[in-house]
Amino acid sequence: MNEFELRRRLSNLPAERDPSRDLWPGIAVRIGAAPDARRRWGRWLPALAATLAAVALLLPALRPGLAPETDPSFQHTLVRTEAEALAAEFQGALRALGPVRIPPPLQPTASSLDRDLAALHEALRSEPEATFLLEHLRRAYAQRLRLTQRAVTG
Repeated sequence: MNEFELRRRLSNLPAERDPSRDLWPGIAVRIGAAPDARRRWGRWLPALAATLAAVALLLPALRPGLAPETDPSFQHTLVRTEAEALAAEFQGALRALGPVRIPPPLQPTASSLDRDLAALHEALRSEPEATFLLEHLRRAYAQRLRLTQRAVTG
């Protein structure tokens, strides 16, 4: 089918089409069944606040020209604080999901991600100036959380 034929067929379609039934009752039920956003934020707010506080402390350390503190131990403390905040945020998300059993097909991936997370934490402990590892840590936690959510919904 060429473009001309496709345009001709499209022009022959009706401009409007009414649904066969009233859709509003189903929409109203789904709106009423939506989780309350305030309750959802209530679970995440402490972890989000901790992460934002750690980022606020870490940002000047990542830009030495802006940081009043040039002591390496200060930067190491900030990196450790951020890594701990990411771990706490992940644990809070797991608690919010409730008890989760990872199905057998997903267990190897979950184990691999858990090993990666442990290796990243160890790397940050031994090389705290490697701040690029924080982004890898954040991504690994996000992947692990998505996998856990998939186990819950799957």
